[in-house]
Amino acid sequence: MCHSSRGPQGPLFHPQEPFRYAFCGSIFHQPGPLSFSICKRNPIFPIRLLWSTLLHPTMTLQFQFTLEDYRNAFQAHLKKGASFWTRMMLKLCTVGGTIMLLIVILFLVTGQRSANVFLPPLLVGALWVWLGMGGTYMVSARNQFAKNPALREPRRLEIDDAGIKTDAGIASSQTSWKAYLRFVESKDAFLLYTSPACFNIIPKRVLQPQQVDELREVLNRNVGKQAVAAVA
Repeated sequence: MCHSSRGPQGPLFHPQEPFRYAFCGSIFHQPGPLSFSICKRNPIFPIRLLWSTLLHPTMTLQFQFTLEDYRNAFQAHLKKGASFWTRMMLKLCTVGGTIMLLIVILFLVTGQRSANVFLPPLLVGALWVWLGMGGTYMVSARNQFAKNPALREPRRLEIDDAGIKTDAGIASSQTSWKAYLRFVESKDAFLLYTSPACFNIIPKRVLQPQQVDELREVLNRNVGKQAVAAVA
């Protein structure tokens, strides 16, 4: 289970617990005895890595997250990334809230304008619609972004067929593609899932048009056949 923290690659979210961030990751490779033992046991490994690097050069991205990046990522997660039952519950909240608001309109049309009559369904309906539209997630994104200046630190990502290397100033990591279960692509971002409930964000605004296609190819090539890219 993911433990509460902040990831250097960007925010990772728990949809069931929208007021918590979570960090899930793994170290893929470090220079030193570890790399020597890998190469010693499998002498073909450096050759394959070099060949892959020549065929697919490293993509380097430098950017800072914005509040809009967080909001767009939440929207993409709610539409395509969240579990089936989570999305169903949100839809039921939206439908139920809409019905309550229609009842309020019916009361007003029929002359039932007493506050005791139309105010309760109005408040309940508005709350359900707000929940169904992901209101708690938006509040969580805004609060976390405003209260944690480290999330706005400049960061550098190096992406290749080995994985993603991240330098966020105060922290760095190198994560193998094996750590990612799947990815979701929206019109604004790529979400890379390290668990069914945790994901990293790569905003499309920091990518050139050709880089969007290149990154999609890297993800399709490395994340795994079981990973489904859901385009919102």
